[in-house]
Amino acid sequence: MKVLLLISLFLTTCSFTYAQDFPSHQIDLKWQKAVFPTSPVFFTEVLDISGGGEALGVGYVSLGNKPALLMITGGTATALTKTLRQRTNTNYLDTVVIRITGLRLNEIINAASEKRFLEIEADLAVPTADGYDIYGPVRLSETTGGIDVSAGHARAIVAALEAITKPLIIERFKGSPTATIPATDLNKPITRHPIVAATIDALPDGVYTSYMDFRAAQPDTSLVIPLASSEVFHKVDALTYRLATADRPKEVKARELREFWGIQKDGKAYMRVNRNFYQLQRLDNGTVTVAVPYDLFDASIGPGVMFGAFGFGLVGGLVGALVDEAVKNDRNQPPKVLHFNLATGTLTDPETLRSPTVEVSGIIVESYGLNPAKFPISITTNDGQSITLAPEDFASIPRNEEVCFTVPQGKKTCVLLETAVDNPQTYYRLTTNKKGKIRFTWMPDDVTKALYQRAERGELPINQVK
Repeated sequence: MKVLLLISLFLTTCSFTYAQDFPSHQIDLKWQKAVFPTSPVFFTEVLDISGGGEALGVGYVSLGNKPALLMITGGTATALTKTLRQRTNTNYLDTVVIRITGLRLNEIINAASEKRFLEIEADLAVPTADGYDIYGPVRLSETTGGIDVSAGHARAIVAALEAITKPLIIERFKGSPTATIPATDLNKPITRHPIVAATIDALPDGVYTSYMDFRAAQPDTSLVIPLASSEVFHKVDALTYRLATADRPKEVKARELREFWGIQKDGKAYMRVNRNFYQLQRLDNGTVTVAVPYDLFDASIGPGVMFGAFGFGLVGGLVGALVDEAVKNDRNQPPKVLHFNLATGTLTDPETLRSPTVEVSGIIVESYGLNPAKFPISITTNDGQSITLAPEDFASIPRNEEVCFTVPQGKKTCVLLETAVDNPQTYYRLTTNKKGKIRFTWMPDDVTKALYQRAERGELPINQVK
């Protein structure tokens, strides 16, 4: 089994819905402890270099199994570092840093079944006179077993951190580092993944048990899935996308086949959706693409379920039947060619991408999801400009200016919100108690940075209060 290191968020964005359209669900790790009783090395901190932003995946929370983006309170790196627990009166062979290169945590729930999935990748950084020696990365995937990712998720994430350290330590002491980097690159996000440089048609036959296996260009060669059929599905710009079906070998259980992310066969990489396998192609600029049926993302199927399900190539039960019907009934429509974001696993329709550049110059405030609907927050500036935020709405307010906040039947609160001297980006969450009193919570730098990046890419609707 490949082992997990730290966390990669891999979401799937469909043409009719975007990740930011879901409310967020915070996973609080403050009561969790990551314990390493027999580790020969001392872990000083956890870094997140995945480049995937703040969300870890899609979960289903509260009554009705409503989809929500899963996030770690305080940010992945900061929160996981605070969970580290090791004896300080022990002689360790090394002092090391764990770097998250990917984390994905999702639940897929529909009328027929429930799937839980945790996928993680990380490497180990060991300080040297010239910088850091890097060992790994290693990866781990778990579906419905081993690591429980049911309600709460906090223990599952910390258990993953504990589990990933064991193979990393083996990597550290069994041989040479995979790379040596200067200290200035320790926090540098990954910008180029192995699949971009790999010769896909030269990869050996095998199974991609997870998206990260594909991104790493490392199919599991211990299993080879024979194709039952293969046909040309779509042609565009000199690229041919094939559609295949597979036969299940005797040594592979039906459940296991349903949980594979994809396969590598006869020099072609395929992603699985329901019972079909869709060929992946790489453009000259390195972009990885896949052609899927036009109606695969029919909004009538339910955006939340499809959003989560397609993120793993898992479309089962009732959802699978609806997908089959959509494909069967709309063969005359040309397939959709979707693009992968390799850092996050996100699929986007290039024809419906939102504006990539939005200027965000003020302080971002959020009417946090805990605010009851009866407490929408009104914001008013000195010059009389005013807006009202519903729960989970965002606004940008002026810097260095007193702004007034009120709720229905509540007292007006006028404050000059503090900003960091050396950082122009500031983000507050606004919550209210039962009496309508507003609380202002300053969010950590890593969470703030990720939020501003989403806003500046046009992925997060921001109301402007000027």
